[in-house]
Amino acid sequence: MKKAIAEKWINALRSNKYKQGKDYLCQAYMDRKKKPQFTHCCLGVLCDMYNKEHAGKDKLKVNELAGTAYDVVTFNDKAETLPRKVMKWAGIKSDIGEIKNGWTKKNYDSLAEMNDCGESFKTISNVVEKNYKNI
Repeated sequence: MKKAIAEKWINALRSNKYKQGKDYLCQAYMDRKKKPQFTHCCLGVLCDMYNKEHAGKDKLKVNELAGTAYDVVTFNDKAETLPRKVMKWAGIKSDIGEIKNGWTKKNYDSLAEMNDCGESFKTISNVVEKNYKNI
């Protein structure tokens, strides 16, 4: 993974600006005041970062929030794995954030698995910080 993108991602994960979700890159729901709210997995945070840095046609296509139900948000029609544009931009080799060489205490297969098994953004950011070259 590219060091500069890794550093920005680590900062975003530690910023408390993102509410952590599971199973999907991003999910949207309406709060009691009918205001849209979002949860992101760690890879969804990376997708959001990509969109904030890219304008116009290079931006990922994001589906619209429909109604008041809990909805899965897709990025270039991807709901659970990284779109190729994001992988290329970040220099990530795997669409689920795999890291080689036994990199976690619990031997997770990927950052996506860590996220979905309940590891915090802080824990995930620590793994990224120590292993970004192998992501």
